[in-house]
Amino acid sequence: MDMLDWDIIELLQKESGMSLAQISRRLGLPQPSIADRINRLAEGLMDWGPISDSQAPNSGVSAFLRLGVREPKLLKRLSKTPEVRECHRIGEPNVFQLKIIASNLAHLRRCVDKLKTFGDGLTAIVISRRSQLSSCLCAEPSTRLRKRIRRE
Repeated sequence: MDMLDWDIIELLQKESGMSLAQISRRLGLPQPSIADRINRLAEGLMDWGPISDSQAPNSGVSAFLRLGVREPKLLKRLSKTPEVRECHRIGEPNVFQLKIIASNLAHLRRCVDKLKTFGDGLTAIVISRRSQLSSCLCAEPSTRLRKRIRRE
């Protein structure tokens, strides 16, 4: 990714409904060039797009479970647990952060109770969240883009 790719991402973060023509005008490049870059970015980003699993009505409950594992069989069990959407090893060798999506609180409680048979855990229910794309942008806005936006 180069600075132009970051400029495109930054524009889309600020105004997600921006048309290809608007992006093209703001960056001073032809539409086909912008379209190619957006397509390459979309192909390169896993799960890119709107996030709605826990924001839509009746879509379930999201939670994170930090689990200190006593049993090494956890990873095998996770592959058979559809409610576990992500698993990250954090800190110490036997500590995992799991993202769980359940249909309701009772379903979440049952799932967490089953997973806690592998170790001690702490559960945090998600009450709101931002788009994953917004959270992945760590770089400062480019000087070139700031100057272009000021001119408009």
